[in-house]
Amino acid sequence: MNIKEDFFSFNGRIRRSTYFIRIVALFILLIILSFFIGVIGAVLNSGNLYFTEIFFILLVIIYLIAYIVQDVKRLHDLDSSGIWIILRFIPIISLIFSFYLLLADGTVGPNQYGEDPKGRTPQNPQYTSNQEDETRYQWK
Repeated sequence: MNIKEDFFSFNGRIRRSTYFIRIVALFILLIILSFFIGVIGAVLNSGNLYFTEIFFILLVIIYLIAYIVQDVKRLHDLDSSGIWIILRFIPIISLIFSFYLLLADGTVGPNQYGEDPKGRTPQNPQYTSNQEDETRYQWK
């Protein structure tokens, strides 16, 4: 697992399950780190709480970047440009957009953004185990 590639690179495609797991993991991490930043701010209890506010703002910026990267990679799996991420900033449309990213099946086979993360080909549209999936999480 390469955190820089998985969470901060716009290249590649991710499948629905990976997208869901990463979004939930990012949210849980945001909650946990926010709690610890709040505790540190309370322990310091100085008159100047800019320390806590600055760290929280940096945390939210990092979270938003990682979240947007996941949306773009999911759009790539759907053979769509990342520019469609602007739909995320329209209030009601954002909710519909979220369901679309979670429920729409990706493009079968390779597309302009990379190989099919499920290892499917146009000749064989059924899911097949990808060699990369099998060796990705093994100790080297």
